[in-house]
Amino acid sequence: MRTGAYQLWLLIFGALCAVGLGCAGQARQRALGAELEVDDVRFEGVERFEHDELLDYLYLSETSWVPFSDPFYLNEALINVDVERIEELYASFGYYEAKVLGIWTQPDGEDTVDVVVRIEEGRPTRVEDVEVSWGAAGAELSPEEKREVEEALRLEVGGPFEVLRLTQSRSDMKNALRRMGFPQGQILADAQVDRQSRRARILLTPVPGPRARIGEIEFKGLGYVPEYLARREVSFARGEPFSPSLLQTMEKVLFGMDVFSSVTAEEKAVSPDGEVKVVISVVESEPQSIRVGAGLGLSSERWEERVSTRYTHRNIFGHLTRLDLDLRLGYAELPSLYDIKEHGPILDLGPQLRKKGWLEDRLVWTFGPRFRIDIAEGYQYYSPSSRVGVSRFFGQVLHLGLSHNIEYYDFFSISETVNANRSVLGLDFRDPYLISYGELEATVYLVDDILEPRNGVVFETRYMAAGGPFLGDFDFFKLSGEVRGYWTIVERIQLAARIGSGWILPYGKRPGSPINLKFYLGGADTVRGYGYRRLSPKTQLCPAGDSSCRSVPIGGETVILGNLELRGRVWKELYLAGFVDAGDVRSGEIEYRLGELSYASGAGVRYDSIIGKFRFDFGVILNETQMSRGERGWAFYLALGEAF
Repeated sequence: MRTGAYQLWLLIFGALCAVGLGCAGQARQRALGAELEVDDVRFEGVERFEHDELLDYLYLSETSWVPFSDPFYLNEALINVDVERIEELYASFGYYEAKVLGIWTQPDGEDTVDVVVRIEEGRPTRVEDVEVSWGAAGAELSPEEKREVEEALRLEVGGPFEVLRLTQSRSDMKNALRRMGFPQGQILADAQVDRQSRRARILLTPVPGPRARIGEIEFKGLGYVPEYLARREVSFARGEPFSPSLLQTMEKVLFGMDVFSSVTAEEKAVSPDGEVKVVISVVESEPQSIRVGAGLGLSSERWEERVSTRYTHRNIFGHLTRLDLDLRLGYAELPSLYDIKEHGPILDLGPQLRKKGWLEDRLVWTFGPRFRIDIAEGYQYYSPSSRVGVSRFFGQVLHLGLSHNIEYYDFFSISETVNANRSVLGLDFRDPYLISYGELEATVYLVDDILEPRNGVVFETRYMAAGGPFLGDFDFFKLSGEVRGYWTIVERIQLAARIGSGWILPYGKRPGSPINLKFYLGGADTVRGYGYRRLSPKTQLCPAGDSSCRSVPIGGETVILGNLELRGRVWKELYLAGFVDAGDVRSGEIEYRLGELSYASGAGVRYDSIIGKFRFDFGVILNETQMSRGERGWAFYLALGEAF
């Protein structure tokens, strides 16, 4: 019975509306009637809000111009609700006199209308006085800390009184207290509003509560991950002053173990003596995973088609001993896809074991044999190798790594010219040869985020000692270092810079350096106007009986490199970049010719996907030098991740 009466009422109401609209006989009509598609919504008398900003608060909307979007139909039953929402919105921003004078439709087609909303805003209420009253509750805070809390205020005397600004001020002031170690801090607010005079007086009373420190840490969600190993990672936090940033650091450290898909650290209670209980909820990743993908490496000097796979076992022998098995199999074409003279297979097989905590809690041990088959201009080679290393972070700033490496190289498919004169690949060239060396790495991170820095500086240096007590076919020292700087100018624009240099110093009874460890520039990560490794001392390959010659890079023993790059986010995950690169490689030991630096410039596009940032860069050589003679003059690269 109720349903039938309701339908009858709707029919009568609709008929009366139709009669009323017909009698009006005007193009401007009240927004009551049959289902009509809304083409446009116009606001009259509005100065306080932007069109879209006001529309977002309403049920009323517009049909999108995007093709195949669902149309929006006028619902007259919600008109009065939208009137109330508009007036409530204005009141929350201090416009207590704001009124909706009317909502009308104007025909815009056979079945479409424009909706016009007329508003009288009135005058806003102004803040007459803002007072922050500390009283005895602020005794634990220093004057500087109190000032920091007060600076979080978003209300100004003489400015508009807005509930949103007051709410945001309380939230920001509370967060300031939390950053100082007061997790129970509250901000009491009293707003006295005189609507007739349109004046507001605000009284804010901070109640910090006790200053706290990290106490008991409880884990939830652990399965195959031993609790003592997870607890060891966050042991640094116990007893430290409480702060939200410390909780975030705990989350990052645990997430860095790469055994959790989710980590959340929350404070749950504060004891009378000021200890905060922290509950860390985790979701473990599957202990085993495998990823398979196909890839295409593109540059002006090398084309590469490959299939890659990684098998990971995060707990192969228990106690979080990790195994990563990487396999890359493919085919490479040098110097281009269409020149079949120097094409060949590529293979890279590298299992690696990783264990943290042996001998000392923070030490990370790695062991990895590796086997490679690859191709370069003038020759191909295969190389079995092995690496044993240990590394450690000291705080969140300094990372040290020490390793011993053994590499064996055997060359095949050597071009006729190279085979006739092996020294063409450098005076130190041997086939085959063995390298044995120790390596020390040191990195200082003075950045806001180690993985994706936005601001800060990174210092990095590497020292390698080959031969001598390590044996092998070459005796040399190799030292390199670089500084990388990052500055986010505004939210979407970052300036990044890098400068670095390196030297190779032969010594001992077998002085020399192998071709694979010499310095080269040119490529996706160095001087991007040059082809891969083309900025380097070269030798000429001239086939017997053929007048055509081409150059082959053989590397050098001194390098200098500089990069400057401006990166900007233009839309969602799409970025554009412009860069200037400079560098030089020389055959001599500690040999610099700064007047002969090679310069390149260009632009690139980046797309930040779920698997990493895809990067396409195109660069051109800017000046003519000894190294640029015979070069193409431009290069392009498709790579994954930023250049530095």
